[in-house]
Amino acid sequence: MFAEQLEGIYLVIAEIKTTADEQRFRRRFYANLPSAQLAVDRARMNGREAHLFIGQISIVGGDHHE
Repeated sequence: MFAEQLEGIYLVIAEIKTTADEQRFRRRFYANLPSAQLAVDRARMNGREAHLFIGQISIVGGDHHE
């Protein structure tokens, strides 16, 4: 079942501030750390505030048809 395959896998979230004068952040989800780190590194090189968050998927519900 697909939900069982997703349960417990890790994902990385890159949170990047849109512009210096705004308090909004853009969040992108990545399946691997190197891609997320690259996005954050590029944002920081461009003078933006950026952060990485690592999470783990926990399926809490869904609709499954066989």
